[in-house]
Amino acid sequence: MENQSIGKKIAELRKTKGWTQLELAEKLNVSDKAVSKWEKDKGIPSVEIFPNLAKLFGVSIDYIMIGEKNYARSLSEKKQHEKLKKVNQFNYNSIVSDNLIDIAQLLSTNDFKVIKDGLKYPIHKIELLYDWLKNKNWKILFRYAIDNNLDILAENVVNHDKDSIAEAILKNYWIDQYIQHWQNSNYFIDFAKKYFGNNYNGNYGEYRFTFDGNIIRYRNYSLNLDLLLDVINIIKKIKNEILNEISLRLDKERLAGGLTKEYFYGELSKGNVELVIIKLCVKLEAILRCDYHYEGELSKMLDAYCNKFGKVDDGWGYIVDAEFVEKLNRLRIYRNSIVHLENCNFQLTNEEINYCIDYICELG
Repeated sequence: MENQSIGKKIAELRKTKGWTQLELAEKLNVSDKAVSKWEKDKGIPSVEIFPNLAKLFGVSIDYIMIGEKNYARSLSEKKQHEKLKKVNQFNYNSIVSDNLIDIAQLLSTNDFKVIKDGLKYPIHKIELLYDWLKNKNWKILFRYAIDNNLDILAENVVNHDKDSIAEAILKNYWIDQYIQHWQNSNYFIDFAKKYFGNNYNGNYGEYRFTFDGNIIRYRNYSLNLDLLLDVINIIKKIKNEILNEISLRLDKERLAGGLTKEYFYGELSKGNVELVIIKLCVKLEAILRCDYHYEGELSKMLDAYCNKFGKVDDGWGYIVDAEFVEKLNRLRIYRNSIVHLENCNFQLTNEEINYCIDYICELG
């Protein structure tokens, strides 16, 4: 049965019931010629007829479409689940929901390899639908459309019209829609605001869109397979951004996770001033690289940070350097004198060290 066409399944189910083509046609309110065409594989029932067919024959729509009475999910979906189970076997149920990776649960593992492997799999329903479209899994797409009352999508799947299928997917899961199809949508929105910019309207690479709160809209584009590919690329970029963020966060934890204010003041009380200076710079470097995405040596990153955040009004209308600019640069110079055994004409006072501890720990 599994290899039979839809028409052959209908014919076999009809004969099992002992009905003629005319009797089945009357029950479905169609012509007997329509039934005959189905059974000769010269056409298939329209979308709205499948639920009635399933009810009349006492089987599921899945059975008519795919041929498994106790059908739980397609072979493709089964393989997907088996792959996903390998992502995190000890906590599989909390990471995977409806064939999608739950980003928040995935990140809670704090295992970079697990996270990296997990992000290879879908985090948005549009990825699942695109994968089925790309692999011409028409039956799976059709069943999904029927289950979710997506009549236009189902009709286009029947015709194997890729551009029309893509348009239906975009209209239902991207264009002018609230982002409700992301696993943990609030988490995605945080990244979208950071990555795309909140209330941003304009060109981003080849994409023209509006992101406003929880809505992404496209403008002046035909809704077709090319645009669907653009959306898939956007999702890939979001995944890469997430992976990069997590990589940086884990690096920061590795480098400076235990360097707290209590740690620094504890070491100061023991007289370990040079250790405090070196570790303060380690923490500062980790913050600038991981939280602010600066690159290069500490001096270069610190210059970039000070140039962006280090200018203040002195109260008289003049723009001057903020207090932290001098303090952090003196900290860096003093660190170099310790690490590189350079001659240094000054040392930091206790007040300056305390200021740097408080500032850096509050910074990140």
